[in-house]
Amino acid sequence: MAIGVEGIASGSANLGITACAFTLAIMSSKVNGFGTTIAHFIGTPKIQMANMLKNPRLFLPVITSAGIAGLVGAIFEISGTANSAGFGSAGLIGPMAAYQEMAGGPLAIGFIMLLFAGMPILLGFAMRYIFIQKLQFVREEDLVIEDK
Repeated sequence: MAIGVEGIASGSANLGITACAFTLAIMSSKVNGFGTTIAHFIGTPKIQMANMLKNPRLFLPVITSAGIAGLVGAIFEISGTANSAGFGSAGLIGPMAAYQEMAGGPLAIGFIMLLFAGMPILLGFAMRYIFIQKLQFVREEDLVIEDK
């Protein structure tokens, strides 16, 4: 809100952060428990920040996923508000702001679900395949959330 990100920039930011969270959830799902994986989906990618700072390679799949999602959001003119920018799917703030800005309707609900759930899930699996399985650029063990 302090920097005035609103409109399409806010909608793209919401889609980008959602893609970050989903990518990290999917990439780490084999090494973290069910609860941790769900926390990524409904919460935030911030729970991986310590791992990302320890291993900066983790930023590449996350930034790639966020960039694609943000671009798609801009192409389809998904909007948000200054208050919703960067919340993503946490608390459904991003999708609800997009719905409000689209003037609602049943088609809008389906389209928003596709963009805020379907696309980030596909991107997450694509990033896991590309960066973990194919290129072996990132290891799943780099994404373990340690209990303290």
